[in-house]
Amino acid sequence: MSDRRKRSGAYLAAALSTSLAVGALAGAPAHAVAGGTAVPAGTDTWLARIEAGVAGADGAVACSGVLVAPRWVLTAAACLPVGAGTDPALATTVTFASPGEATPGQKISVTAIKHDPARGLALGALTKAPAGISPLAIGTTIASTDETLRVSGWGRTASDWIPNAPSAASFDVQSVDGAVIRVAASAGDSTLCRGDGGAPALRTLPGGAVELVGISTGARQKGCLGATDTESGGTLAAVNDFAALFGGTPFGQTILTPSDTGAPAAGAEFGEITTTGDFNGDGHIDLIVGAPSDVVGTAASGSVTAFYGTAGGGLGAGIRFIQSASNLGDDAGDRFGASLAAADFNRDGYSDLAVGTPNERFLSVPKAGMISIFYGAAAGLSTATAITQNRLGDGTHRIGETNDQFGYSLAAGDFTGDGYADLAVGVPGESIGTTASGDVAILKGSASGLVYGWSVNQDHADGANEAGDRFGTAVAAGQVVGSTHADLIVGAPGEAPGANPRSGGIYVYPGGSGTGFASGFGLAQTRMGVGADEEGDQFGAVLAVGNFDKDSYQDIVVGVPSESPGNHPRSGSLTVVHGASAAAGMTAYGLSFGETDLPHTEGALFSTGLATGDVDADGYADLLVGAPGQDAGAGTTLLFKGRSRNASQPVTLAFARHIGQAQILGPGEEGDAFGTATVLADLNKDGRADAVIGAPNKALPGEAAAGVVSVLYSSTTGPISAS
Repeated sequence: MSDRRKRSGAYLAAALSTSLAVGALAGAPAHAVAGGTAVPAGTDTWLARIEAGVAGADGAVACSGVLVAPRWVLTAAACLPVGAGTDPALATTVTFASPGEATPGQKISVTAIKHDPARGLALGALTKAPAGISPLAIGTTIASTDETLRVSGWGRTASDWIPNAPSAASFDVQSVDGAVIRVAASAGDSTLCRGDGGAPALRTLPGGAVELVGISTGARQKGCLGATDTESGGTLAAVNDFAALFGGTPFGQTILTPSDTGAPAAGAEFGEITTTGDFNGDGHIDLIVGAPSDVVGTAASGSVTAFYGTAGGGLGAGIRFIQSASNLGDDAGDRFGASLAAADFNRDGYSDLAVGTPNERFLSVPKAGMISIFYGAAAGLSTATAITQNRLGDGTHRIGETNDQFGYSLAAGDFTGDGYADLAVGVPGESIGTTASGDVAILKGSASGLVYGWSVNQDHADGANEAGDRFGTAVAAGQVVGSTHADLIVGAPGEAPGANPRSGGIYVYPGGSGTGFASGFGLAQTRMGVGADEEGDQFGAVLAVGNFDKDSYQDIVVGVPSESPGNHPRSGSLTVVHGASAAAGMTAYGLSFGETDLPHTEGALFSTGLATGDVDADGYADLLVGAPGQDAGAGTTLLFKGRSRNASQPVTLAFARHIGQAQILGPGEEGDAFGTATVLADLNKDGRADAVIGAPNKALPGEAAAGVVSVLYSSTTGPISAS
């Protein structure tokens, strides 16, 4: 904005098309910024300076913008050139002033762009949320001709190409034509200049607060340094109907990377696993992302990152936790964060977080394993309590042994009906008579936290503990048989029904008293009538629970990612087992790529990721399936919708759509493994579950291949459409 005198009044609409994005014109530096009355330090912290391309190069752009959600910046379309899909056409960064400072301090990359061509606006998705900066509220009433608005921007001034602070000036609304707001300077001494493209126009509310009314998209530039215009005035794009813009899903996606907590480390596997809960008790769902190979110091020991939910449905800046929070060392290969579970173990109203470290070397015992319990509080998560097998109860119940991998899998549920959530801990390497037969330890919830309860293995379900069964590789909890408590479901993918090594099986243990489960029962593919027990299928490697037909029982989803339908090795499949009042009433059916719009593909690993939730608020649980090996390892996910069950419709899940990276991040790349982890949870409190999808091998432009997590907010028809 210029501080030179200018003439206000009427002007031609055609004259307002002049772009305010700074390009390589007349020697203008591509990072030219705004002038005018300097914005005081520590105010307008949501104001962003946008730079696309290399300063001084052809096509480079510099503009202004505004933070409208924790990870989204709104600006003019010309300020964010978009390439293939949603990828930035140029390397693009957004810079915010550090709180309390006028000079820019936080530079964050833009990873995805969404345009609204009709309005001439663009949203840029940031790789992380700026620390300490709250988004600007968006007004819902369009500007009127009796209003005066304040515009803040980083544009050049009458005397400076590159001012060292943003500027602000007042503008009177001259006319409103649909969504186009035309303005002129209030005092006759201000104008919008190059670099002010995307600048926010603000309405001052009673009490002094401000809200966003429009975005600067064009102007005549009388008085601006280097400009020859003899007229002035500007045009704004209205944003009062913002919720209807950008396809009706303004925050239809959020991209999360480890950038929030430092430079991403290649191979960190951020997004290998995720879970949700309300850890600070504010009523908003928080997201936990595991990165089991994240580098801490020089060791790839693993980490987890907490993203706390916000009132607007977004996710705040990530907070990273490592093993030292449990007073243990961060050693290479520990895989802290390889498994996660969340529930209120001490019934204090806050979700608590259990983190598995299956390869922890404890008391010089390799891969004995451990878990860390972070108890929730009003301030969120902080320190953790470490639990190893040697520390359970009085120390005589269990002893950690080489390759036990205590904590390989985790699941929470109230198995005893006492109102406290309990924790099932998978120990697939435990040797009960034979090597790696496996078992599961149950930790009971109590007012003082988790305490040892009992252990369960195949003996408790008329099965045999055999070498390599790896019982406990996967665990899940839900009311699937006739008890009034949560039941435990355990996967044993190494089980050999008949003479078929590693065909796999699952076991169900009905919930019961506080001292143990009732006798369990086993299920396998042949027994359920959903296929043959074939060598290497590993039925039970992945588990989930959801009520797909809205009856009185939850249903079991059994992932079989190594299944080979037809002549397609490891294309993958899944089995749905209907819950019932007793084992005899349980029926099942199978699903694979054959029921979708995608073909069977060798190595697709369909069902590696499984998540259940109601994406369209119809009362039926839906299923999101990850196939991270699809398309040469780029990966994809597939959504199945729940529905009623009857004699003519025994299959309760109907394919709805596939959701690939092309709908989110742009084209997928070989090895991204999109779909490795999936979660469905209502993050924005609209009654519909939103999708969280991990791609633990993906690299964003300019970043190491540390992994990416995508959050897709649901509409009335579910997550973002494949079309």
